[in-house]
Amino acid sequence: MEESQQNDPNTMTLKKDDPLKSISPQISVSEFSCHCCYDILVNPTTLNCGHSFCRHCLALWWASSKKTECPECREKWEGFPKVNILLRDAIEKLFPDAIRMRFEDIQQNNDIVQSLAAFQKYGNDQIPLAPNTGRVNQQRGGGFFSGHLPPGHLVHRDSGGPVRDSLQGPRVFKGHGKGDIGRLPHQKSLLP
Repeated sequence: MEESQQNDPNTMTLKKDDPLKSISPQISVSEFSCHCCYDILVNPTTLNCGHSFCRHCLALWWASSKKTECPECREKWEGFPKVNILLRDAIEKLFPDAIRMRFEDIQQNNDIVQSLAAFQKYGNDQIPLAPNTGRVNQQRGGGFFSGHLPPGHLVHRDSGGPVRDSLQGPRVFKGHGKGDIGRLPHQKSLLP
């Protein structure tokens, strides 16, 4: 029985000294199955709602319904769904034979290939073009550091004269000893 499980591309048995063995002795393909085709996820695409589907299943769903909503919970997705790279890499590492067989099946199905091409074209049409260039606009806002002003930011000073913009580096407080951190004399304390 144990030998047949080791040769089965649908299961992965953890080694005796593996730290994950205490968590789960066996991981099955069914734990990584698509809720559309009920087979192993191929190029898993995760929607805003958190559900993941095979990329081609999502493409077939979109091609038949023309709806931008989750096939499972019907929540509309924002933007164009992308492949969940972390999940894809984990599945391909755990079940390489099963994934290889699925890829071969998918590539031989003309309906799937056409649906994937149409879905990708739809996605490309969703990406805004930079004005007067015809190229994809790579500028994105709202990233992780978008609320952070780096050293050398623009400040306004009022010294009794006209307000001017000046580029200044970060201020360093040279206090009483090394490593002192404090506020500059003109700064108000935020503490009561």
